[in-house]
Amino acid sequence: MKEKLLAAGNYVRGIVGNSPKAAILIGVFILILCSLAWRCSKAAEIDLRTGSSFGPGGSGPVLGMQLYFPVGNAVSLYAGTLMWGATSIVPNNWSWEGGFRTCRWRVCASLGASYLQREDSIDASHTNYNLELTYLIGWHRIQSFDLAHLSNAGTQFPNTGRNAALVSFRLQ
Repeated sequence: MKEKLLAAGNYVRGIVGNSPKAAILIGVFILILCSLAWRCSKAAEIDLRTGSSFGPGGSGPVLGMQLYFPVGNAVSLYAGTLMWGATSIVPNNWSWEGGFRTCRWRVCASLGASYLQREDSIDASHTNYNLELTYLIGWHRIQSFDLAHLSNAGTQFPNTGRNAALVSFRLQ
């Protein structure tokens, strides 16, 4: 049991490449930020997103935040960031995303641009497309289940792309 807990701790710690002390401080900061952002609002929405990457690049933890600005007719603009945890193939990485999302019923699709901090063996470019499919849940604070994909669309090789399955928790 202890080995499984240590393995789970190392998996989550793969999000940041810092020392254990710095990783704990980053975690505390994220908890403080989420606590301060947690309130009711009818305008912009702030979501905490967490889950796991999957696909040819291996699996690793993913953590991020997304801000949605409704502009009308079921369309929102979004800006966000994801920390991609280390996998067996690549070290941790970080991306910024921005674009638009449109919804019908409980299904949403997003298209935007992304900037990836570091080129690596699964994505050889900093600039990427950000594609997402979302199923809106709306169970109290659990906002949605999301499938996210970052890819340079074959403009540079390699282009395996990054995939993540995420759960979004509405903070505001």
